[in-house]
Amino acid sequence: MKWQITLTSEEFATVFQVTVQLYELEESSLLERGCSPEDLGILLSEIRSARAVLRGARLAGSSGAVIRTAKDGEPEPRTAVSVYAAEGNQAAVSFEIPERIAREWPSLLLFAQSAFGEKELYYRTGYRADEVQKAVDALRLH
Repeated sequence: MKWQITLTSEEFATVFQVTVQLYELEESSLLERGCSPEDLGILLSEIRSARAVLRGARLAGSSGAVIRTAKDGEPEPRTAVSVYAAEGNQAAVSFEIPERIAREWPSLLLFAQSAFGEKELYYRTGYRADEVQKAVDALRLH
């Protein structure tokens, strides 16, 4: 089953900032949570590309991101990141990641929050625990 996750611009920014901090965690800890170095590489590549495209397409602001998942077992998606017009004069970004990564992503972000602690995560990302939790809730596959 393919999924689609829609994040607001603030949720996407929060998810982005915490996601890039995953590189700072022990590889073995990520592996225990189902995230291989290859999976982390795919995730970071896609979210960084999405952020770069969104920044380049900003008109009056942005309305967020749409993340699609590819069914596990299908060839790895290498769908280009695309920008589309959202409400008014705003842009949104759309990209695709494998479903297995999308399923683990929220728990990885919560693990990062736990591993760093609230204060350290705030220093690293600029987001408080409640903001991270809100973004993680929006990121979950339903």
